[in-house]
Amino acid sequence: MSLSPENKIKKLLEQVINLIEEKFPPTEAKQIKSFVQHFFNVVTPEDILTRKPYIFD
Repeated sequence: MSLSPENKIKKLLEQVINLIEEKFPPTEAKQIKSFVQHFFNVVTPEDILTRKPYIFD
């Protein structure tokens, strides 16, 4: 069963938030998470889901 676009976005946002929490100190992570949550709210799901993620090492 395939996830709906809304559920895909929710799952992707959770993954991004988890990555931010792993990579940044709490003070920085708070600001970055705020930006990312805003970004996910204003960018269309189609734009988010059709982009290939950039992999940071």
